[in-house]
Amino acid sequence: MIAIKDFGLSFDYVAVNMAKGERLTPEYLQLNPLGYVPVLVDGDTVVFESFAILMNFVEDKVCPDEKLAWAQCHTGKGFAGKIY
Repeated sequence: MIAIKDFGLSFDYVAVNMAKGERLTPEYLQLNPLGYVPVLVDGDTVVFESFAILMNFVEDKVCPDEKLAWAQCHTGKGFAGKIY
């Protein structure tokens, strides 16, 4: 959220109460099957994981029309290096 604000982009913030298990509801799991936060929803496109969301905003080499799809392909790379 800080990076999105730094880029001066507008967005709708939706709080997810993790203590109440809101990240495990069927509705949320449709957005992110892992139940992690955050999730970026832009129209029909859903990107989850902080790394992939951030890459959507910082990668200058990708055509603007392809940024969300590019970010989706990076989902999983943010934590893949931490799997032992």
